[in-house]
Amino acid sequence: MGGEVDGSDAIRAAVRQLVEEGADGIKVMATGGYATPSTDPAEAAFPGAVLAAAVDEAHRLGRRVTAHAHGVSGMRNAVGAGLDSIEHASMSGPNGKWTFDQALADEMADRGVRVVPSIAADTRAQLGRGPGWTNLSMPEAFWVRTRMSNARRLREAGVALIVGTDGTDFQEAIHLELESFSAIGFDAVTTIRAATLDAARHLGIDRLTGSLEPGKAADVLIVEGAADRDIRALRRPRLVVAAGRPVQPTPPPAWPGPLEW
Repeated sequence: MGGEVDGSDAIRAAVRQLVEEGADGIKVMATGGYATPSTDPAEAAFPGAVLAAAVDEAHRLGRRVTAHAHGVSGMRNAVGAGLDSIEHASMSGPNGKWTFDQALADEMADRGVRVVPSIAADTRAQLGRGPGWTNLSMPEAFWVRTRMSNARRLREAGVALIVGTDGTDFQEAIHLELESFSAIGFDAVTTIRAATLDAARHLGIDRLTGSLEPGKAADVLIVEGAADRDIRALRRPRLVVAAGRPVQPTPPPAWPGPLEW
């Protein structure tokens, strides 16, 4: 994707090159990934000093930095390096052990490190393969329950959670993510805010979009039902207005039924 690096100097050079090519933000692999052969999702991929070099270079150039991180060790390195956010933050440990590091969660809240939990991929896997589904792994049901529990505990620690997906199913993933937020204790209005204004602030584009205000992009979703009371109403779109122009939406799959978290 953006390239491979080894060491602080190389990661600084990679950040500069990506920014020169037009990157709006920088993402680093703080741990291995479940869909990446020969990597370990539970272990740190870079020393903290290397991640800190990436952060320093990106912030110097006015770009934010997020980290892919599953394992606690990689998350800890990312937080210590001063990254702005973490994708997944599932807190997996060695030998398939799942854990929750309360001290790390508290530090993330104190430092203002945001989290995009991206639970949708796992919930879709638990439900079975849906339309357009291309995930490479099928985690066990306990995986989903543990990730939900860890995301809930991050929120309880005061960590800001942002709605985002892992790019595995563009027909349904955003809905499953919104519904997952509801399942971990967000009310419908707070969930919608996490996907709109909070997400825009997270990306640094809240002056352009994220809320209905004069001077911002006129992006509106009209649905059948009361989305402020039942987040599943967002699966029933009637009209999309994108940049002030009406677009007839293609409805996503219907709500798949109750899930056993």
